[in-house]
Parts: sequence; structure tokens; C-alpha cells
Amino acid sequence: MSKYISTILLLIVCIANIACTEQSAQKTLRVGFNTWPGYEFIYLAKVKGMYRKHGLDVKLVELNALGDVRRSFERGQIDVMDPVNNSV
Repeated sequence: MSKYISTILLLIVCIANIACTEQSAQKTLRVGFNTWPGYEFIYLAKVKGMYRKHGLDVKLVELNALGDVRRSFERGQIDVMDPVNNSV
């Protein structure tokens, strides 16, 4: 459980870092990921308002497979991809 919490906190920090360095204007950050139970915390952070609390407008983009996530990231259709740790 602690590993998952650490992962989501790291994701929030990465998203905040990207949002702060690219533009100062509010932009919707598109986060892409595939279906995996470990990503429940990404949804939980959205539902609990953690992204908004830190000044982020996050759109969650769920795709069918990790390959789809990677292609979407390479094509610029999403801003951040969250792969499973062992597939990076």
C-alpha cells in the first residue's frame, strides 16, 4: 500500500513540475494511463481534489494498453504518461 501511495505522490510532483516549468497560464494537463488496479490512486487524487488543491487542471485519459499510451504520448495527444514501473 505504501508503494502505491509513494507512486501517486511522485506522479503529483512530476505533474506539478511539468505544469510549472512549461507555462504559467492554466492549461489542462492530459495524463494518459492504461487500465491497471494500481492506478486507482490517480482517480482518487482527482476525486479528492488533490490536483486542484495544487493548482492543476488534470484530465485523465484512460487507454486500453500501454502501447496505446506510449503512442499517444509520442504523438502529443497526452502530456504525461504513467507506465507500469517495470515497463519503463
